[in-house]
Amino acid sequence: MQTKRLLPLLFLALFITLIFAACASPGDQNNPEKTPENGAPGEKLPASLFSYQGVEPGMTKEEVKDILGEPHFKEDSELHDSFSSWSYGEHFYISFLDSNDKVINIMPPETSSGIKLGDFYEKVINTHGEGEKYPSPHTSDPAYFTLHYSAGENKNIYFHIVEDKVKIIEIGTSLAD
Repeated sequence: MQTKRLLPLLFLALFITLIFAACASPGDQNNPEKTPENGAPGEKLPASLFSYQGVEPGMTKEEVKDILGEPHFKEDSELHDSFSSWSYGEHFYISFLDSNDKVINIMPPETSSGIKLGDFYEKVINTHGEGEKYPSPHTSDPAYFTLHYSAGENKNIYFHIVEDKVKIIEIGTSLAD
């Protein structure tokens, strides 16, 4: 089944992204152009951007089941035994930190603001402002990068852009927590 092959790759992307996000120090106070609590200057990001279908980081597995029901597929990470992932259909995954059974990452097919997988980078910028832009740690090609938006501690969303299109959307808590 293709899903079984895809989930380890998604875990790898999640793990690398979380490490990269922690190393990139999104709250860097030395860069005055960064506005981690805003999208476009002077515009607050809506709280709904940091959840999907009622699920948000920090919820327990039981709370997720109460909202969404049983997942279509469950898998423990082959990369690290402390993560597990649930699938609720194509392109909708929720990852849990097994030590506390809490959501650490949501990979939805779209956001509450209408950004979908496959949308152009320009739509993200027009909707949310510039965000913090990080080059991909995997290639020097500038067509691969991540946009990060934050609404404070533990409220983060990442748009992974590949060749001008949204390839992955991640809603998640900071790795540093």
